[in-house]
Amino acid sequence: MVAASRCAPAPLPKKFVLPFAGRGDRVTTNQAPAVHVLRVRSATARAPWKPAVNTTFNDNPHLARVTAGQQLLFPANPRALCEQMGLNWWTALKLHEDGWLSFNPAATPRLDEVQEAELRFVGSLIIAGCDHSMLPLLLGGLQKPYAYDGSRLYYDWANRRWRLLPDPRAHPEDTFAEWLAALVASGDTGSLAGILELGQDALARVRVGTAREDLGRLV
Repeated sequence: MVAASRCAPAPLPKKFVLPFAGRGDRVTTNQAPAVHVLRVRSATARAPWKPAVNTTFNDNPHLARVTAGQQLLFPANPRALCEQMGLNWWTALKLHEDGWLSFNPAATPRLDEVQEAELRFVGSLIIAGCDHSMLPLLLGGLQKPYAYDGSRLYYDWANRRWRLLPDPRAHPEDTFAEWLAALVASGDTGSLAGILELGQDALARVRVGTAREDLGRLV
């Protein structure tokens, strides 16, 4: 009788130190894992990966619009808000006169949520050094009123458009899948092997915890 042959996986290093991108953490493990298949979403797996381009989320800037229009618990006064921001009061009035603000700050004693977002967003462009000749370029692709949450946007100068800032916590699986695609594209077998080890170690700890819970129910 001829014994069936099995293809053994290539031996992994006994100790692997993996630096994570964007962090200073280093993880060391001594446990060699069994073979494990990592599953990712097929749609993401088929998406072409490009350096520094996040393809896992919608970067439409209009998702950062403030549309509630609710009266705030502590509504701001337009003049006080301009002083807080460092925006000249005459400039704020001129923004309304030229059509960049949808409301007249001088005739609005208290701002609602949309008005405050609008004044903060447009006013921040002026404070940053944008003159009236640049406003049509920067605001041309956005919708009026320009009530956008500036902390959620960035301006892509190469493509001359606003983009929604990525939130890595919103799509962790897709973000991880893109990282894997980048490692595959660069041929970084060391990091891929390290990820496999860490995944197997995590699975082992989960299984041990589950077994202890099952044993505790029987006792």
